[in-house]
Amino acid sequence: MDRRHRDPCFRILVVPALPELNELLRLQVLGLTWFMPKQPELFAPERFPAFLRDAGSVHFFGAPSFDGYAFKACTNPEWPVYRDVSEVPTTHTREELIRIGQRAAELFEGVNPEPVRQSVHHCAYTPDRLPVVDRSASGRLVTIAGLSGHGFKFSPQLGEWAAQLAMDEESTVDPRFALPAHLSRLAETGPYTGGGH
Repeated sequence: MDRRHRDPCFRILVVPALPELNELLRLQVLGLTWFMPKQPELFAPERFPAFLRDAGSVHFFGAPSFDGYAFKACTNPEWPVYRDVSEVPTTHTREELIRIGQRAAELFEGVNPEPVRQSVHHCAYTPDRLPVVDRSASGRLVTIAGLSGHGFKFSPQLGEWAAQLAMDEESTVDPRFALPAHLSRLAETGPYTGGGH
């Protein structure tokens, strides 16, 4: 079925239309850092793909060097959980950058531990880190939220589910992702308390 522009009023919006999400979701920092390797050619896309790498309690994810200068390697330096976006820090502290750089140097041979670029963002988490993927009873609102640091990685599947729900097609969405299922589990487990990706 062709889903392209069948309804000229169809829009993707981010709206605070579901107050239940305020109880379900918590914010955690998602810090991004870029490192300069001593041999950039070893971190080029044809040799160094996008990755997830774990060593003990250290978790890194990232991407190769597309500019021939630096590659992205990101980790969570144990920030607290926030309820309001105005509380989220806008930059790493010097101490956090040192700790992230030390971790990067341990996991990636030949990397300068001093990040050459950094930025701080936030992501909404659910208690069990499963996303909310649901459609309102009226069918007029499709919600995809609480992606728990995995939204970009799973965007093709999330987009497919959003299209299925928006077009009232048969859906392959896991029933655990429905908002009522999340709220039921929230009553049992309480809100997300941290732990990162």
